[in-house]
Order: sequence, then C-alpha cells, then structure tokens
Amino acid sequence: MSLIKFLFEKILTIVRLMLKGIALIGFAIPSLKFPRFHLALLGVSAAVFITTAFSLVSDRNENQIEANSFETELVELPSTNSMSESPSNESNLDETEIVEHEIRSGENLALIGEKYEITPMDIHYLSSQKPHGKLLRKIRPGEKLSFAFNTENRLLRVDYQPDPLTLITFHREDYSFKSSSNSIAPKREILFSHGVIEQNLFYSSQKIGLADAITMRLAQIFQWDIDFVLDLRPGDSFFLMYEELFVNDEFVGHGDILAAEFINQGKSYAAVFFEDDLGRGNFFNLEGESMRKAFLRAPVEFSRISSSFNLNRVHPLFQTVRPHRGIDYAAPTGTPVLAAGDGRIKTASRTRPNGRYVVIQHGQQFVTKYLHLSKFGRNIKAGKMVKQGQVIGYVGQTGYATGPHLHYEFLVNGVHKNPRTVNLPQATPIAKKHRQIFELQSARSFSLLESYKGQMRLAAKH
Repeated sequence: MSLIKFLFEKILTIVRLMLKGIALIGFAIPSLKFPRFHLALLGVSAAVFITTAFSLVSDRNENQIEANSFETELVELPSTNSMSESPSNESNLDETEIVEHEIRSGENLALIGEKYEITPMDIHYLSSQKPHGKLLRKIRPGEKLSFAFNTENRLLRVDYQPDPLTLITFHREDYSFKSSSNSIAPKREILFSHGVIEQNLFYSSQKIGLADAITMRLAQIFQWDIDFVLDLRPGDSFFLMYEELFVNDEFVGHGDILAAEFINQGKSYAAVFFEDDLGRGNFFNLEGESMRKAFLRAPVEFSRISSSFNLNRVHPLFQTVRPHRGIDYAAPTGTPVLAAGDGRIKTASRTRPNGRYVVIQHGQQFVTKYLHLSKFGRNIKAGKMVKQGQVIGYVGQTGYATGPHLHYEFLVNGVHKNPRTVNLPQATPIAKKHRQIFELQSARSFSLLESYKGQMRLAAKH
C-alpha cells in the first residue's frame, strides 16, 4: 500500500504542475480567455486521469504481488539435492553427435560434406582455414575424419589425423573455424635384433624378420664407415636396439635405433642415438664423435665399380696410359647423383671429354667432381650452395664414356685421393655441456645391448 500512496502523490504533483502551467499561460497572455465550461472540463479530465492512473497502478501492483508470490513459490519448490542433480552436463552431451568417416577412393571434403549435410559455407571455411585447412584438401583413402554435430545438425568440430602421431582439430568459432595441432604421445617398446650376413644386408635382415625401414636406417648410420656393396663379407654381423611405437595398443610405426653395433671384417663399429636439449637427435660413436661424416662415401646408388682409382690405368678408348684419378660407378642412366657434402658449386658446365659435369668446393681443403651426367639437378649452377645428399644431377654417358656411369673424384688441397680409402672428416662431435649426460646414456644403452648379446651367445651354445 505504501507503493500505491507514493504513486498517487506523484500523479497529484504532476496534475498540480499542469494546472499551474495553464494559469501561468493565462497570466502571461491576458488576451487568452478560458470559458468556465472549458475550465470545468479540464478539471473533470484531470480527475478522470487521476482515477484511471490510480486504478491502473492499483491493478498492476496487485498483479505484481500475485506474480511475485507465484515466482517465490516456484523458486522454493526445488530442493538443494534436486538442483545438484540437474542434467546440464548430460544435456550438453545429448546435444552432440559424433560421426566417424573413413575416406574412400575418389572422395574429397566436398563430397563427404554433402553426405553429412554439412553446408558448403562450412566446407569452404574448413578448407581455407590457415594453417591446417590445406591438409583437408589433400585427404587420402584410408584416412579418417571425425565430425561433431549438435541436435540441429550444425557442425561443431572436425578431427583429422594426417599421421598416427598427429591430431588436427577444427573448432567452430561463430561462423568460421579455428584449428589446433596436437601430438599424440605413443607408447614405446624396446626391441633387440641380431643378424649375420650371408649374401647382403637386406637378405639377412629379411631372414630374421627385420623391417625394411630399420634396415635402411642401420645402413644410413654406418654408411660413412662401411661400403655395403663392396665391404661386406659372409659372417659379418650386427646387433641393434630399437623402438616400436603404439597408440591404443595399435602398432603405428618404428621409432629410431637407440644403439647398434656392426662387425665388418672383424672390426667393430658402434653407434648410439643421442638427443640434445633442443631436441636435435644424431648418432655418435662411444667417444662422442658423430657417425655422420662430412662426406658420403659414395654419391650414387651403383651396381658395380667399373673402374677403380688407378694412376697407371690404360684408357679404354685411347689405349694409352692415362691416370684414372677417380672411381667410375656403373649405374642406369637417370640414377640420381647426390652432393657428397655441403658446399658451393664452382662449376656446372659441359666439355667434350667430361660431358656434363659439376665441381663442388667444400670449405678450404676439399673438392669433389661429378662427370658424364645426363642432365643437371634443379637449379644447379655455379655459385649455388648445396647440402649433403642434394640431387645435383643424373647418371649419363655424355663426354668420353663407354657406358652410363658416374666418374667421381675427391681432392684434398688440390691432390686427388681415392674416394674409397680417403679419411673422411668428422661432423660436429658431442658438445661439452652434453658430454656427461651422453656418457651416462650411451653406457646404459650399450649395457642393455651387451646383455642381449650375452643371451644370444648363450642360446647359440645350446
């Protein structure tokens, strides 16, 4: 009732002000005369206005009181326990549907979008999203996509796994999407293996069930010290410790070799994997020297050596004694020729005797030459820097050549050396700050490898 009284007093105040305003107008303009009838009418109108306003306010207040009473009653109905059991989280889950799709041959994101009634606009936003949208434009058969929809079939999220250890997620943000990349931590299992050379490395590896990927890695580790075409002998052997990776108990690939030993012609070569504090991994021997030398032993995959380093060789075309200051690697035309080490191209040209050839300067002391190329590699020209393993050309038969091969020369301080026997310079050794942890890690790895070797010897006796 106090509210009604307050509003009524306010209305009376307004009416008084209205009447005073009329009086002031009449006072200010003497010529303006209001008949008694009009004044009476004005008074009646004011009374009606007050009565109506009072009635409306009273009714509204009563309704408000009833409404407040009703709302209060509703609020008081649920107990504390029933509120705590509110299904808000469950409702959110109920509003989301997850659909898994395995990509089939001939499918792309647009066709998949049509199947699940995803709007063309959403497909556009997904495929153009930076930096990961381009991955969705390159999806391949066998890969999987996961779509999350709400109850209105609006796309909320897309999950894509371009490889077993990477998950790309696209989250809706208003009308577009934002992506994130997350690494999947695999479970790592350590395995050991032992092989004996009978014919070649790959034959012996396959015989013991070693994966080709691990065999290739093994050859890469020791490629600077062992020529796996010419140096292997029956009875040579290897021991290695490596990782296999699993996600949700499913095999997803091989990890790296952790430690390895290769015994070639009675000489032992050992290597251990070490990763520094910046995440850079490499292989080192037990003294901490890099297994990766500054030069490849052979810059081409070859079938045989057609002519060795020989300073007294008789030239096959001219039948005269002409020094052969390099090695001829016989290989099919078009076989890639790799830069033996990092360096700068001095010459990429053609002459009548050499055919197409490349000369690379490596630092101050070393020069390598590659002759009789069928063609040059991409963007290979004088002055360009090249990296070890970069394709600089392809095997051919240009110049004075009796068949397709690479003539390869190695010079130290301007003097030709036999590429197969020259002492190749070492790459960067273990840094001093990593020396202690490297020694601990390498000792632990080779202790495990020696234990496995002992088991193999014991099993061989029985």
